[in-house]
Amino acid sequence: MTATLSLTGAQHRILDAHLRGAPERVAFAVAAAGAPGHVVVSDVLLVDDAFLEPGPWCVQLTDEAQQQILMWATANSGWVIEMHSHIGPLGDPACFSPTDIEALATWVPHIRWRLQARPYMAIVVGPKTIDGVAWTGKPGEVESIKTLLVDGTSTAMTGLSWARISEVRT
Repeated sequence: MTATLSLTGAQHRILDAHLRGAPERVAFAVAAAGAPGHVVVSDVLLVDDAFLEPGPWCVQLTDEAQQQILMWATANSGWVIEMHSHIGPLGDPACFSPTDIEALATWVPHIRWRLQARPYMAIVVGPKTIDGVAWTGKPGEVESIKTLLVDGTSTAMTGLSWARISEVRT
């Protein structure tokens, strides 16, 4: 399955302002399956910069932030969607960095286990482009997200993250 991620205009404006407001920011969303191949966002959670720890190559969620996100996701059903930004000269075209891929390889199995194998999507936002992947089936199976749909207007994902993850796995 290759999914389309659907947002309302209001959700997109909130997420866009937050994620593109600093070089690296984080947000989460929960979503439900809509029409075949569509994932429709129902709620968003903006992660305050105080809950991010700067690392040598990227930011990481504090332990407290991880606990709060897990509790929030548990209280909501459906897909869990992680979003973070790469705003800066190397942010376009959008693609998960090798450090991101390494972190996802640890985080995704853990959170999917904690959330009873619910589908998980990860999105990376560049200054002008976006990309994403999803884990919906067996552990380790990654799918490309093809499209962002905002109030009926579609934007193609770059597709570079799925290719990079596939290279790492082989």
